[in-house]
Amino acid sequence: MINISLAAFWHDILNLNVSDEYNSMRCYSYLKHFLKYNDDVSLIVGLHNEYYGYGDGIFLNYYNTIINTKPFFKPYYIVSFDYTDSLKLSSLSYFPSKILEIVNLFDNIFYSNSNCSSYNDVLIYMKDNYLEKEVKIDPIVFDIFSSFVIDTNI
Repeated sequence: MINISLAAFWHDILNLNVSDEYNSMRCYSYLKHFLKYNDDVSLIVGLHNEYYGYGDGIFLNYYNTIINTKPFFKPYYIVSFDYTDSLKLSSLSYFPSKILEIVNLFDNIFYSNSNCSSYNDVLIYMKDNYLEKEVKIDPIVFDIFSSFVIDTNI
């Protein structure tokens, strides 16, 4: 939990005045190479915009390159709790980054979509657009997050 909190903090700090598609890559590079953060925190930030292949991010481009050059390549896991699985491409996603992905998406929709005036509206929008049409976010993490938001009556 501490590393997810650190990643969320750095994600918000490093994204001030940056809203383009390369922000997660810049944040990852800054944390990894300039601040010398460990791989798990850096990867949470770097992988949080990948949306199971529908977004953008540092490893999505790399993974697509591998798939195009080695058609028989298969990762072992869809999601992993171990960041080294992401580094070795033996997992399609890193679980802590899926948490940041949903929290960040929720936040972005709430503050930028005028049709979503309540937290419940945002949850409905996310479910309709990121799960029902096509699965772009982790349904289990979304369900846990939704339950938290609803149960806390924020």
